[in-house]
Amino acid sequence: MKKSSLILKTALFVTSLVFLSCATTSKKTLQLRKITDIELSNGLKILVVPDHSLPRVSLNLMVQVGSALEEVGYEGVNSLTLAMIEQGTSTRSATQIADDFAQIGSELNQSSGYDFSTISSSSLSVDKGELLSLFSDVVMNPSFSSGETDRKKSEFIATIKKQRDQPSSYADLLFASSLYDSHPYAHSPIGTLDSIKSLSRSDLLKHYFRFYRPNNSRLAIVGDIDDAFIEKVKSTFEKWSAKPVMVNPVPVPTQAINRWKVENKPSAQQTQIRIGHIGLKRSHPDYMSVRLANFILGGDFTSRLNQRIRDDLGLTYSISSSFDFRLNEGPFLISTFSRHDVVGKVLEETLKMMNDFVDKGVTEQELNTAKSVFKGQFPAVIETADRYAGNINALRFYGVGEAYLANFNQLVSAVSVKQVNEAIKKYFKTQNLTVVLYTDKEKVMSQLKNPHFLFDFK
Repeated sequence: MKKSSLILKTALFVTSLVFLSCATTSKKTLQLRKITDIELSNGLKILVVPDHSLPRVSLNLMVQVGSALEEVGYEGVNSLTLAMIEQGTSTRSATQIADDFAQIGSELNQSSGYDFSTISSSSLSVDKGELLSLFSDVVMNPSFSSGETDRKKSEFIATIKKQRDQPSSYADLLFASSLYDSHPYAHSPIGTLDSIKSLSRSDLLKHYFRFYRPNNSRLAIVGDIDDAFIEKVKSTFEKWSAKPVMVNPVPVPTQAINRWKVENKPSAQQTQIRIGHIGLKRSHPDYMSVRLANFILGGDFTSRLNQRIRDDLGLTYSISSSFDFRLNEGPFLISTFSRHDVVGKVLEETLKMMNDFVDKGVTEQELNTAKSVFKGQFPAVIETADRYAGNINALRFYGVGEAYLANFNQLVSAVSVKQVNEAIKKYFKTQNLTVVLYTDKEKVMSQLKNPHFLFDFK
């Protein structure tokens, strides 16, 4: 056996042992990894998760701002601000930052969503001091140089222009726009062509200094760490200046009744189909019942939609449904694609399936199968210290708490068929649907006058 292969297998074995020792189950609760909470004088909340199984350290910062907090005309300002974090600081150029991270075998990762943003990086524990120096510098001292801002804007504009050539992703954008109208969830976190073009360096600075504050952030420190390193993290981030973060509440989205939209693409080889409605918040008390219900409808390869539309009728290669649970009401979405000549049949059969799902509900056998899958997949959620810390931070942001993880199996087991079927009737809204087609319009319009549809196509 090669030495590298032996090292890898040994590392995986050690990791599995650590996971088993930290996540063994009892009849009541899961014994989760030990965490330590720290709050600095400037309001920064720190979550410490020791994990000595591998010589590795990671830093993950969650900032409580996403595209939902962007004002009209400034769509994409958060994503652009976040992208500029590593494009230079008061002491390092963009090139220097990239080189310094590369020297320790690392890189900086950023992610901007609707509700929050994350900045993360990791390294071998022997380089954790340099990792902390680089990470804290880009987080606390971005320079937003004019040249780098213009360059990054050009990249965003090019990405947005290419969206129409990515049928599946573009159909998702069209659906969000149709479903949410003027609500902040209507646009992609990356922004629009007009908004990105209009953003200035001054806009990015204002956004950064308004939201990127320690008292609006949560830092997870994970890995092979000791008390000395934790003290160094504390002293480093204590220098980050706090300021009150004033946030205008995101409005509650309202559901339009029976809305259809066709976006014409004459060269389209297939029709992208999106059907859905406004769903639920992550903090909703019926969250688990709705998740289990959706799994049965279209959340798995063995789901009802996939069995009927794909396997039995052969109308598509793939169809699925999902709820995106956010801070505010995210979307419920059925997503599929088909040949142009069977679009009407796909719509008719899918809408029939939804009606049947609401009218008849699920069976005990279907629910038990879904529960078994949920429990079987759950260990992956907390298998690594990084995933565990990330989930804890997200749960706290959404006001859920880590008891959800500790009692996950019990929460799943407690859901009854009656609860699921009541949730289906409440939250799967067959009379309030938004339907979007991204297609060659001339090849499908004649199919959309079918009287079996729930409502007329406009």
